[in-house]
Amino acid sequence: MELDAWLASHPAARLACVTAAASRGLAMLNEPDRAHISLPQSYGGRAPDARVHRSRPLVPAAPAGLESVFDMLAHVAVCLPRLDALVVWESAIQRGMATVPALRRVAWRGPAPRKLAAVASGRSESLLETVALHRLAEAGIFARQQERLLGHRVDLLIAGTIVVQLDGYAYHSSPADHRRDIEHDARLQSEGFTVLRFDYHQVLGEWDRVLAAIHLALAQGRQDSRGFRGFVRHSPD
Repeated sequence: MELDAWLASHPAARLACVTAAASRGLAMLNEPDRAHISLPQSYGGRAPDARVHRSRPLVPAAPAGLESVFDMLAHVAVCLPRLDALVVWESAIQRGMATVPALRRVAWRGPAPRKLAAVASGRSESLLETVALHRLAEAGIFARQQERLLGHRVDLLIAGTIVVQLDGYAYHSSPADHRRDIEHDARLQSEGFTVLRFDYHQVLGEWDRVLAAIHLALAQGRQDSRGFRGFVRHSPD
């Protein structure tokens, strides 16, 4: 309540960074521990119990009470660890708040947002996909996203033969959808693909086990129809 009253008496203040991201319903790995506020550089006071950002806005005409999407992404890039920030950026793209070409045209100030603009793709359909793709890259494993195989898209495809499917925290398929997933997994396996399926808790809480399962599948990789085998470091065609 104290912060709400303070904001009401400071019309130049805006909800910023992770607080603006949460207000817009964007995916985040961790909930903000306190409010983030943006203030004009000339303002000398402090907001109560809040992290204050003072920077020249990229979009001066921001909506009342909320900083612009681009300013939000710039602050997120600086405030959060790289993976946490990338999750927010990918979520903003997926929700249509920004496009990849637009992000790459912005005159970002500082290296952190410029690096994120260079890697954000908009292809991740979930928080888990962004996390898994980033952690696989750290392990030297290249994965393709949203490849269509046997009539359905798969979350990740590694080395042409390993399919990784990710079931989110709120994943509750209907019986019909569940049967369809099982049938598609079986068809993929009958065609020589290795299918690995992981859930929210495994990806975020048991990544070492997830990576070990993928490494095992890579070590046992079979020749695919395009003539290459699974191995740990794989580059795109």
